[in-house]
Amino acid sequence: MLRALLALAIGASVIGCADVETLGDEEPTEVKISGTPTWENGIGQLMVLKCANCHLPGSSYAPEGTPQYTNFSNSEDAKMAAPWIVGGILDHDVANVRQMPLNYSTPLTQNEKDALLEWAQNVMWKGGN
Repeated sequence: MLRALLALAIGASVIGCADVETLGDEEPTEVKISGTPTWENGIGQLMVLKCANCHLPGSSYAPEGTPQYTNFSNSEDAKMAAPWIVGGILDHDVANVRQMPLNYSTPLTQNEKDALLEWAQNVMWKGGN
């Protein structure tokens, strides 16, 4: 009886996680950004592919506690990430928030990190897009 209950519990946990996709062990697919990083020049594509997996209302990938008001598939909401990016969240934990991206998307390449940082700095200090 105990074995049957244990098997049922394990099976339920596997089925419950079946719709969660983890891409963190995949090779990065780099979004090429040439010139000044802007939303239209590749940052939008990058945010959609690597950030909006979780930062999208109703996302089935988002860990508990992810703000549900963010929609990083549009430029205005994505700008909310700029202070966090400038604060270093792409490289380490910031203010008790884990380093991004989590294992729910492919890792960022160094070129992508550099482009996101430049974009975030432009958004914060120059009013860029």
